[in-house]
Amino acid sequence: YQSNRNGNEDLYSINLDGSGLQRLTDNPGNDLYPEVSPDGKKIAYTADINGIWQIVIMSPDGSNKIQITNNYFRSGYPSWSFNGRFIYFEGLIDGDWELFRINSDGSNQVRLTYNPDSHDWHPNGHPSENRVIFESGETGHENIFIMNHDGSGIVPIFTDGHRRRAA
Repeated sequence: YQSNRNGNEDLYSINLDGSGLQRLTDNPGNDLYPEVSPDGKKIAYTADINGIWQIVIMSPDGSNKIQITNNYFRSGYPSWSFNGRFIYFEGLIDGDWELFRINSDGSNQVRLTYNPDSHDWHPNGHPSENRVIFESGETGHENIFIMNHDGSGIVPIFTDGHRRRAA
């Protein structure tokens, strides 16, 4: 989980009974949005590194931290593909949030969306397919969409015009 109990946002783990509290990060910047890999062996998260959000992966005990993005733009809110092969994330590029995919080893970063008129953000890997569920739209008029992991086949999940936010 994420907490500011030490003055900035850091990541922690704790047993479900409340015992075994362990601080996992101690970056002077904020560490945000932890996401456990499908096999439970890694945690992807957003780290503020020199003022720019980047995606970092670590072991569940906080060791073996590896920065997998090194972008000039904010890169955050990671989500794993169902098989742990890819990480989807949002990037603040050209004044707008867009979606990206990167291999979980940090190779082959690909931009998935090009939507300058609205934000594409809060990606969630589909639980059993290489697809991405995400939020898109102008602030206050968001809807939930799904697309293939290569950015193709974007379709809205709802078409009734009500605002929907991805969780």
